[in-house]
Parts: sequence; structure tokens; C-alpha cells
Amino acid sequence: MSRRATILVLASLSITAVLAQEADTTSPRIESFSLESRVFDNRREIRVALPPSYDSAEHRETRYSVFYLNDGFAVFKSTLWNAPATALRLMREGKIPEIILVGIDNGATATGGSPKQRSLEYLPFADTVYEPSVSNPLGYRYPNFLLEEVMPAVAARYRVKAGAEHTALGGASLGGLAALFAIMQHPGIFGGVMLESTPTFMADSRILQEAHLIESWPARVYLGIGTKETENVELNRGAIPRCRDLAMVITRMSPSTRVDVFVGEGDAHNAKAWSRRFPHALQFLFGSPIADK
Repeated sequence: MSRRATILVLASLSITAVLAQEADTTSPRIESFSLESRVFDNRREIRVALPPSYDSAEHRETRYSVFYLNDGFAVFKSTLWNAPATALRLMREGKIPEIILVGIDNGATATGGSPKQRSLEYLPFADTVYEPSVSNPLGYRYPNFLLEEVMPAVAARYRVKAGAEHTALGGASLGGLAALFAIMQHPGIFGGVMLESTPTFMADSRILQEAHLIESWPARVYLGIGTKETENVELNRGAIPRCRDLAMVITRMSPSTRVDVFVGEGDAHNAKAWSRRFPHALQFLFGSPIADK
């Protein structure tokens, strides 16, 4: 085969591969970019799952609602949350509109990070009982990190819709605590929030105490909790009541807010449980009004 013929064949194969990739709507399209954070003085990956129509010619100018999720590495990992694949399936089934998922890696998975970094970034208050090794947490900076660094970086790169009604935030465990703190510190930014297995008992339940002072809450609040969150009998006994207490505080302070409390029978405090409940959370936050009932 001549050199020219070889080049033509290779070019043809390249074009075919690109077209096949563009036509593939069965797998999530995932991109990532590195974010240098001045707030936390480190660098991490921001993972982005784009909807099927994002690159199509007819949707070249279309903007999409966006769901920001803490612990991006775990949320996007196929063997843990597998969130992009779940969202894509619900989009294809017509149960939610096409949205953009953004997974925000935590400090533990940042360049040069350590396991302690996750607690350091997510804890808004010191807790000498359950997190004694983190005496000076930096979670009070998390809202600034999110609003001043992550969200502008995403908006500069992707076609996301503006406005609270098109913006949601979520997290699990300490990631949920950070999300809860953020929406309380900056009401009106997010129209939906997902709080999975959120340890509201930390720091003598300070987050619950401060929740009584917040008058404006997102339009939709999803609270997920398992019946077997921990081996600590006392904490486990109070997990569901604390979750319902937060729901009551929210509805009392913001009667127009729709709150969904999902109790997972037998669910432990782990990614397996959060992944199983994720479809329900997505449909509640982004689905039709029927999903709210």
C-alpha cells in the first residue's frame, strides 16, 4: 500500500472513530479539568458529566441545569456512586431533563492531599469528640471555595444555566455537612440540595441550632438516611429523628420548600447506600412535580 493510501485509510478510521464516539449515547461523556484553589491552597480535579445532546448541532447554544456534588472522585467512580451513568439512564428514560453533573474532588484527593484534608475542608466547626485530630477545621471557607472558584470555573467552560432554579448542590456524610453549611451561609444561590447521611450531631449539633435562624431555604431539599448508619447505638438511634428534625425546621422556616426524607431500610453509611438512593434524589430535585409527592 502506498504512503498516500495509508494516510487516507488512517484518516478514514480516525473520522469513523470520532463519529462513533459522537453517536454513542449509552455511556456518559465525562471531562475533567484541574483547579488551583487559593482558598485551600491546593490543586484538585473537577469532573464534569455532560448530557447526550450537549455537542449536537441543534443544541449548540443550549444551556443546562447543573448539579454540583462533593467528593467528586467517589461520586463519579463506577464502582462507588456511579452517578454519571445513573443520571444518563434517567435522562434517557425521560425521568429527569438533561443536566450537567459536576464532581468536586475533596482535599484528600487533591495534589499532595492526605485523608485528614477531607475533614479539614468539610468541617465548618471543630468537634473534639468525633474529629479530635482536626482542631482548626477550614470548612468555614468551603462556601467561598465553591462560589468564588468552582462555580465560576465551570461557568467559564460549560454552558450552565444561571439562577437558583437551575442550580443544585449535594454531598454525603461530611460532604453533606459542607453542602448544608454552604446553603445556609448563602441562601438564594441553590434551588435544590441533596444531603445524604449528614452528621448534624457534630459539634454538639451546632448546624441544627443555626438552622433555626435561616429563613430562606432551597425550593427542594432531599434528606437521605439509613437505618444502620453506624455501630454506635446512641448515634444510630438518633440518626432518623435528627434527619426529621432538620426537615421540620426547614418547613417551619420556609413553608414553600418541598422536603423529601428518604429512609433506607438496612442502609449503612457508605457509597453503596448513597448510590442506591441517588436515582430517587435526582428525580426529586430535577424531575416533574409528580416526583415531589
